[in-house]
Amino acid sequence: MLVRNWWDYFETNPYATIGRFVPSAFGHLVIVELSRVSWAYLDWIVDRQGGDYGEFFSANDRVRLPEKETIHEKMESAVRTLYLRREKAGSPRPEWCPPANAADFMDI
Repeated sequence: MLVRNWWDYFETNPYATIGRFVPSAFGHLVIVELSRVSWAYLDWIVDRQGGDYGEFFSANDRVRLPEKETIHEKMESAVRTLYLRREKAGSPRPEWCPPANAADFMDI
């Protein structure tokens, strides 16, 4: 099977940060900046499963330690953890998203 990657599908830099309004732990809208590839991954999940990612952001904000990480760092980490957990469970992934390797799973 040919493994393709982001550059086979898109011309934009996957690591450029994009800000979007999302709900915080208290339900207020805050701007979270994530890499383009992280937003694309979340959008792909929402497109496939329906719903939205509001609860994902508010739940992760509730467990964030502000003295240790910014909301942006926490959410980027949360997206990576979501990706790795879905990979470990054998869930489908976007065609532009490479499979995780054994070393990646050390992060969860």
